Amino acid sequence: MRSVAEPARLLVQPLFVNMYMFSTVFFRGCPAVRAAGTHPDSENGSENRPRRFLAALYGLSLGLLLAGAAGEVAAQSRVQPGHAAADPVVVSLVRERGKAVSEEVGEVLIRVQLSRALAAGERVEVPFVISGSGVAPEDFDLTAGGGSERSFDTLTPSLVFDADDSFIWLALDPEADGIDEGGSETITFSLGSDAQFDAPGLETNVAGGADPHATDNRVEVVILDVASTMSVFAEADSLTEGETVKFTFTADPAPEADIVLVFLVYDLGPAYRRTWITEAYDMLHWLTMPANATTLDYSVPTINTPSYESFGSVRLALHEPREAGYKLGELFALTEIVDTETFPALPVATFSSATASVDETAGSTTVGIALSLAAPAALMLNYDVSGTATHDVDYVISGVRGSSGTVSVAKDAASAAIPVVILDDADVEGDETIVLTLTDGTGYSIGTPDRIEITLRDDDSPPVTPDPPPVTPDPPPVTPDPPPVTPEVTLSASPNPVNEGDSVTVTVSISRALPNAVTIPLVLTAGSAEAGDYGALASIEIPANQTSGAGAIATVNDDDTDDETFTVALGALPGDVAAGTPASVALRIADNTSVISIESPGDEIPVAFALEQNYPNPFNPSTTIEFALDKTQHVTLSVYDLLGQEVRVLMDGVQPAARYRVSFDASDLASGAYLYALRTEEQTAVKTMALLK
Repeated sequence: MRSVAEPARLLVQPLFVNMYMFSTVFFRGCPAVRAAGTHPDSENGSENRPRRFLAALYGLSLGLLLAGAAGEVAAQSRVQPGHAAADPVVVSLVRERGKAVSEEVGEVLIRVQLSRALAAGERVEVPFVISGSGVAPEDFDLTAGGGSERSFDTLTPSLVFDADDSFIWLALDPEADGIDEGGSETITFSLGSDAQFDAPGLETNVAGGADPHATDNRVEVVILDVASTMSVFAEADSLTEGETVKFTFTADPAPEADIVLVFLVYDLGPAYRRTWITEAYDMLHWLTMPANATTLDYSVPTINTPSYESFGSVRLALHEPREAGYKLGELFALTEIVDTETFPALPVATFSSATASVDETAGSTTVGIALSLAAPAALMLNYDVSGTATHDVDYVISGVRGSSGTVSVAKDAASAAIPVVILDDADVEGDETIVLTLTDGTGYSIGTPDRIEITLRDDDSPPVTPDPPPVTPDPPPVTPDPPPVTPEVTLSASPNPVNEGDSVTVTVSISRALPNAVTIPLVLTAGSAEAGDYGALASIEIPANQTSGAGAIATVNDDDTDDETFTVALGALPGDVAAGTPASVALRIADNTSVISIESPGDEIPVAFALEQNYPNPFNPSTTIEFALDKTQHVTLSVYDLLGQEVRVLMDGVQPAARYRVSFDASDLASGAYLYALRTEEQTAVKTMALLK
């Protein structure tokens, strides 16, 4: 028998299907969706379809919004005193992710799901039982999320669903008790049998499932005593395209139960585009490390591309999601890919001659260009225009805009011509020149001669003026020889300012070379810099018959964030030279740290090591990273690009137990995805962030 809600469902269903199809097409090829990865329950993570999965979720969310609007009208019509509900409510338990976690790290998410959302006036109370050998409430933290967060300290809690509720999250976070239980423990979540349904005037029962041992009524979670440290290595440093890249995961110690590894596979070809692997592998993956195993292999086949690619590599980055029961060791592994094709030969473009001459009255001339090979495709050659002649006044070249021009070369042709129209003016300027210089472009290279100078011979005669009468010059005055001048010494330095960690070159110049070498003493004086912020340079020698000498001063990349200054000056000079101007140079050391500020808010001491997601994310140009230390220890906070290269060190030193907030400025970095890692002697955490400029 059709219920009152059936018309609303018939209205929403086609809308939902249309939204699903739209979202599936819309998300095809989206990098953010593709990077979201596959589901952990698959035996081979690369066989999943993450884009369609997330697109379906997107369509489902929009469809449910429409369903909510129509369903509210239907609910108002069916929830009336004395009428039966349209559908019974079936309660299920679903483990989202995290089959095994450890007492040190990890979290398990369990969803308590209703078969339908409750209508206005309906209320469901669902009891469930937590059991296991020696399990006690203090062994774990159990929090319910949904309308509001609730914590439980009992093994028989109940969840209450009200109108519009359809599911509630349960988050299980094991507590480290410091006791060796001799292996893993298993905690079982089971639905209770006394679910209460409170809807005045309705006679609908809540079904907990026909079989109390069914999978959707019972969830088992394995708690490990020790979290394994996971690392990843590449079997080969380099392979030829078309071969299979093999990565090996290692566990120390071997896990006591199956755990799910989360990792990102990607490749970097020319222009940082996907080249060597298929779309099915270029994403985030989940893979199960079996219990008691110490190694696990994962293979990625590469593509033999038909064209030449200059470079590339296949890479794997291991992640540590919150729900995983492992810690990180070696995060990155890569294998370089060698292309089997050779770089195609390009035609070399040259001018037919380096010089030419033409009369102003000639009317036109042609500049020839030769190619060493026939053009494999139509080309456009680029050139710059200069010289003393003026375009549109003395000459005209078609295709010239401003100071540059182009000329086309047909496919299979080996030459080209630039026609030049010569304009005969009436001025008397003498000969003028047109200079054409070949410049870089696509599909060709440049040889010699790459420059041609065309002389325009002027045919206009200047007016004749009589020669002036001869002038008898006065004899030059006799002056005595000047006394010998003492050569002067001056100072210069480059670069100034100098980037922190680089060296600055100090140059001593003398106004006249001496027949013997001379040593010029120097004095270094600290300004705002400290003595340890820069190196030493006591003197510079000017070799015999030379007019200059040079030396270098190193600078130190310290932890402060301020620019610093110091001065280099001439010391006590030998008697055969004198001090010139400038005799000293003030140098500035430009600080290059990207840390805007480091704060330790609050007095509360954290109970665990933690790295939070940066915010905002994506960001431009700065973002904030928060983390917590549960004890005083040496900590390093670094930023990596997707090549695995360290691009910033935001913190490196011993820090006390506290919560920290670090502001990171990425103004000098390119847009893209980056990883940031927090390391101590015992733990490592890594997260991703995106810079969008």
